Amino acid sequence: MRRDWKQVLRPCRENLTWRENVPSNNPLSTDPELSYITLWDIRPVNQFSRIVIQSQTRNGMKKLIGGDAWRVHLTGPASFAPTVIDNEDGTYDILFVPMEPGKYRLEVMLDYTLCDGLRDPPSDWFIKGNAQGKDQAQGTLGNDRPYILKPLWGVPGIDVIVQSQGTRRPRDVTLQTLPKCNSSCELLWDGLGRWVNNSWTPYKPVLHVAKWPRRKKGLFWVYGDSMAMGFFNSIRKRRLCKELFHRCGYSYSWVYQMNNYNVTLQEFVKKPLQKAKKETDDLDFSVERILNELSQVLFHPEMDSNGVVLLNLGLHYVENTNFTNYQRLITGVIDVLKNGKTMEVNGKTERRRFEGMLIWKTTTAINRQKYTHNHLDSRRFLTCQRVQAFNAFAMDAMCSAGVHVLDVYPLTDSFPEGTGRSDSPNDPVHYRPSVFSSGEDLLEQYFS
Repeated sequence: MRRDWKQVLRPCRENLTWRENVPSNNPLSTDPELSYITLWDIRPVNQFSRIVIQSQTRNGMKKLIGGDAWRVHLTGPASFAPTVIDNEDGTYDILFVPMEPGKYRLEVMLDYTLCDGLRDPPSDWFIKGNAQGKDQAQGTLGNDRPYILKPLWGVPGIDVIVQSQGTRRPRDVTLQTLPKCNSSCELLWDGLGRWVNNSWTPYKPVLHVAKWPRRKKGLFWVYGDSMAMGFFNSIRKRRLCKELFHRCGYSYSWVYQMNNYNVTLQEFVKKPLQKAKKETDDLDFSVERILNELSQVLFHPEMDSNGVVLLNLGLHYVENTNFTNYQRLITGVIDVLKNGKTMEVNGKTERRRFEGMLIWKTTTAINRQKYTHNHLDSRRFLTCQRVQAFNAFAMDAMCSAGVHVLDVYPLTDSFPEGTGRSDSPNDPVHYRPSVFSSGEDLLEQYFS
């Protein structure tokens, strides 16, 4: 499921286009309180367990179509997010492999029904926002109120008891849970695991990390949004930036850049952030503009064969544009990596090629339920289900192109405390820096 974006979208493949003035009381909408569990197969540790949900309408009619967004988490001796599969017949498989015995709490929430969790924004959505495609006026979407956020049966959690008499070893589990795909993937780690005692514990220990030592050579550059900036602020204090690479840099962007290096000017350009975030225009989403901005880093004068770019183009694209535009963007990034790009350097136009190593950092999971205003139009399309679909497409494309991938989505989706900090408990996006320490450790091993 991590790379199978077609499977993620399949139940809603004919139902992704924005529809105006849809009545909120559709008789086919799922009622989470009347939906029920048809299979409860909880196995001992190290074995696959399976739970099946049958969706029902508010009239008690058993549904025979898919399109519901059930969000599931397990917390207890360990914390993790099971795989949820839409069978397209009104039933939903919940699959997981507990590795620690004991009593767990199963949380099953219905976020959306009738494909509302995957639906694209209107065609003029980006234009109606500011220069970054954000902050659309409340009322732009009419009376759209699709976010349900109600638990199965109306109860906050269901007890699950996992026994310890497992017959399979953890290694057997790992082999079965690895993603099934037709092409290999340059994963820095397989990304699968759970949180135990506030530490990320992979199902498969990272025993043999490939080595690409730097010895104070090369430029390590982080490109992305505020999550990327948090990652940069952490690694710049560690061996990765102090000892392994010559230096580290960053570019801060939403959809478009805020702070970035400029090849033509040969200097780092910083904008007043509050002003940059509020700039307005009447322009639509531009893939070419984003590729030009990214190219400033890919073709930085210090970016030689020892250089590394850690890249994520994530949540702001989920929030502000449609899936097709995002596909065009990711495809464009890969084309620049493979074929280079024409740039203006020192007053001359020349074709440049990326000489370093690109690492795609997957997008983090969100906790949309923490929003203070659940029905804010400008945040309508930042859904867990769209994050999953965009993430799967980007990861599949990068894997197919031979790009190295650091997958942090499962790590964040499973984190028991979720997003937010003590000073911002309703933050649905940002995690405290320590959540990513295992990924930082891995990078240091890789480049040592």
